[in-house]
Amino acid sequence: MRLSETTSGVFTIMATPFDTQGRLDLDALGPMMAFYRDAGCDGVTLLGVMGEAPKMSSGETRALLTEAVRYAGHMTVLVGLGAMGVAPFCEASKALVDLGAHGVMVNAPATLKTDADGVSYFTQVGQGLGDIPFVLQDFPVATGVHLPSETLKVVGETCENLMMLKLEDWPSWSKITHLRARADKGEIRRLSILSGFGALYLPEDLMCGSDGAMTGFSFPEMLRAVCDLAAQDAHERMYDVFDAFAPLVRMEMSLTTGLAVRKYILHRRGVLPTPTLRAPGAALTPDDRSRVDRLLARLEQRCDAIGFDVQLVAPLAERAQTTSFNREELQ
Repeated sequence: MRLSETTSGVFTIMATPFDTQGRLDLDALGPMMAFYRDAGCDGVTLLGVMGEAPKMSSGETRALLTEAVRYAGHMTVLVGLGAMGVAPFCEASKALVDLGAHGVMVNAPATLKTDADGVSYFTQVGQGLGDIPFVLQDFPVATGVHLPSETLKVVGETCENLMMLKLEDWPSWSKITHLRARADKGEIRRLSILSGFGALYLPEDLMCGSDGAMTGFSFPEMLRAVCDLAAQDAHERMYDVFDAFAPLVRMEMSLTTGLAVRKYILHRRGVLPTPTLRAPGAALTPDDRSRVDRLLARLEQRCDAIGFDVQLVAPLAERAQTTSFNREELQ
């Protein structure tokens, strides 16, 4: 459960549930956590880039984490705090770990201009966190900050509590290959590497040495299957499964409506009671929803053709009846 350099598997970036009025819906957490557990997730990350963190108050963040930890069972719970000053980041992290988080995730603030800036910032974060394990998120598309492999290597050597890199450059193949080769030779400390960027390059990342996936794709069952098949060197089957879902992966990667698409699908699957995004957020038009519905219908045909069993959509009432969620079991 504790985050370490050997952590692997599937971590979902959990969509934050809101009711139709945009209020945080804590009642949705139990069934949601059961869904992610049943789908084979090893961990959940709250309030990642796609978790609407900037729209949440500190009180809501604490309440969300408290409920998520309550129902996490065997799953590791991480919290993404974005990029902020070192002192407030470390203070917030310690408060969240006291509430049960197993680690925190940090990305690069836009103020970083040089490689030396990157080393300095993340080193200060690591020192300020003390013994709290953390994940370094390398997401240049979102942050505008490019962190070369050498910067990641230096931070990994300097900060013993850096346990994981979430790599979502586009693509991250060269970084994964370089870092793995150096670690295999004993030249640098081996860190856990999970792939992000909506799983767009997940099969290739896994073949380059990634330990799994950390993304909020609406079908975590696909992520689990792809990771397992890669571990078995069953690459043709891996691509068969991934290719069936690729159109939806691509649609969820939209910089404007991607999160709205993801929440709409999770709502159709019965995971989210509503597909609400808290304002400001892009809303899907009727035409947008029709496009997603067509892709879901196509996905059903493709899954049948390749023999991949997944429940595509389910009314919320049906989800509530069929989920294996059990509060006593998970506490």
